Amino acid sequence: MAQGSVERVAHGVYRRVMAAVGPPPDPIEAWHAELALAVLSCGPGVTVSRAAAAALWGFDGFEPPPPIDLNAGRTTGHCRAAVHRVRALKPLVTIGELDVTGPGQTLLELGAGLHGRRASANEMLAVRPDELVELALESALRNGVVAEEDLFDLLSRCGATRAGSPVLEQVLGRRPFGAPATESYLETRGVQVLRNGGLPAGRRQVVIEDRRGRYIKRVDLLVGERVIVEFDGKAFHNFEGDHEIWSRLSAAGFTVLTFTYAQVTRRPNFVLGQVEQALS
Repeated sequence: MAQGSVERVAHGVYRRVMAAVGPPPDPIEAWHAELALAVLSCGPGVTVSRAAAAALWGFDGFEPPPPIDLNAGRTTGHCRAAVHRVRALKPLVTIGELDVTGPGQTLLELGAGLHGRRASANEMLAVRPDELVELALESALRNGVVAEEDLFDLLSRCGATRAGSPVLEQVLGRRPFGAPATESYLETRGVQVLRNGGLPAGRRQVVIEDRRGRYIKRVDLLVGERVIVEFDGKAFHNFEGDHEIWSRLSAAGFTVLTFTYAQVTRRPNFVLGQVEQALS
């Protein structure tokens, strides 16, 4: 971080620390204060990276507070976080008062030393490190902050020895090139559940028409030729319009399966069983 940025960060640290003072501090605000203090403790030339950068970018799977990682060519103080001697890639971005690796570099380095997420009361399934990178990648593509072609170009320029490159290459390699990004965290997890269960992940964001070529709906996944899989964060709401759409899809010869967040994250075997039955 340039010397001129230090004063900017110091002002932000003071504001954030004061906002976090008092019982009990907001955990997200406290994390932001801790992150800013870690940057200050390392001195100039420091960039927020990896999971911390992914959180600042708002990538899926990296909601604050993740571990704090920083990139630095050199440090002048006693750092309060993990520091990696990594050559900065352009462009760097300022988010808040902090210098942050760009979205491409963040995704590239994200898989380096990343730990998976354990199962919890909210999500029965553990999430592997490569699946976390996939969640972040899909949200980055969805939000338009990076293009798939740019990531392949970045991998070719940096080489396989760059920290995190093998994981990003793995995630991109199993993604249909040019496929639309998933539209939500839930949809990405649904794709992962199908793939891990040995079922085809299907084609994404497919426009379905009736037998006369009239538009019906753009669906989350089309698995095989006639099985539609939709992911809904809420329970099926039975709106009249939905009934009409499902009736038209059924009349056009499609089987429609709708899965909620709870089913995808807590009952993956149910999801797999329903899709497998529909395919057979």
